[in-house]
Amino acid sequence: MNPLINDLLRCLRFESRKLVRRNLFWMSLAAVPLTVVLSGWAATTLAQPVESYALFAEVSSWGFLLAAFFLLVLGCSSVNEEGICGALRAVRCRPVSPAVYLLAKALVLAVATLVLATLALLAAYLWTERAGGFHAVSIVIPGLEDTEVYSAAAMKHFTLGLTIAQVPPLFFSSGLGLLVSAAIDSSGLAVVLGLLISAGLGGLGSVQTDLAPLCPPALLTRPMELLGELARANEAVQPQVEAWTLTSAPVWGPLLVTGVTTLVAMLVFSKRPVR
Repeated sequence: MNPLINDLLRCLRFESRKLVRRNLFWMSLAAVPLTVVLSGWAATTLAQPVESYALFAEVSSWGFLLAAFFLLVLGCSSVNEEGICGALRAVRCRPVSPAVYLLAKALVLAVATLVLATLALLAAYLWTERAGGFHAVSIVIPGLEDTEVYSAAAMKHFTLGLTIAQVPPLFFSSGLGLLVSAAIDSSGLAVVLGLLISAGLGGLGSVQTDLAPLCPPALLTRPMELLGELARANEAVQPQVEAWTLTSAPVWGPLLVTGVTTLVAMLVFSKRPVR
C-alpha cells in the first residue's frame, strides 16, 4: 500500500476514536434533533401555526444553525487542544506529513457534518409528519374551490433539491474552525474568532448577494427560506428555487471555499513550529 494512504488511514482511525471520545460531539448529537423538536413544538402551538413544508423548512433551519455552531467549535478545538496537552508535539515528531494529519481531521469533521445534517433533516421530517404531514400548496379562498399552486409531487421535487443545497454551506463551519485552530493556540480565542469570521461572512453575503456563493454562512438557511416562501404560495421565488441545482454557484461555491480553507489550514499547520 502507498505510504501516504497508509498514513492517512492510521490518522483517520486516530481522529475517529478521538472524536467519539469528545463530550461535545455527543452533546451535538442530542442537541441538534432536540432543537428541531422544540422549534417544531413552538411553531405548531402559535396563534397562527406553521405546517407542512413551511414547518419542515423552519425547524430544519434551526437544526442546521445549531449544527453549524457545534461544527465550528469542534473544528476550532481540533488542533490547539492537542498542543495544550502535548499530543501535538508527539504527532509532529512522527514521520507523518502535517498535510496528511490535517486532511484526516478534515475528513472526520466532514463525516460529523453529514451525521449532524442527517439528524437535523430526519428530526424535521418526523416532526412534520407528526404535525400533519406534507401536502400540496393551495390558496384557500372562502366560498370558492381551493386553487392548487404546487402539487405534492412538485413540492417534493423542490424540497429535495433545496435540502441537498443546504448541506454544502455546513461543511464550511468545520473547515473554518480547522483553519483557525491551526493558526491559534488558544481554543477559546479560536472559537471567538471563528464565530466573528462566520458572522462577518454571513453579513457580507447577505448585503452583497453576488458574493453569497463565496460566503457560505450567508447561504446556510437560504434554501429553507425559499422553501418556506414556496409553501406560502409565493410563486415569485420559483425561479430562484429552480436555479439551485447541483452545478449552480450557491452549491459548488461553498464547497470550493471549504476546499480552499482546508488547503490553507494544511499550509498554516505545516509551517507551525513544534513546541
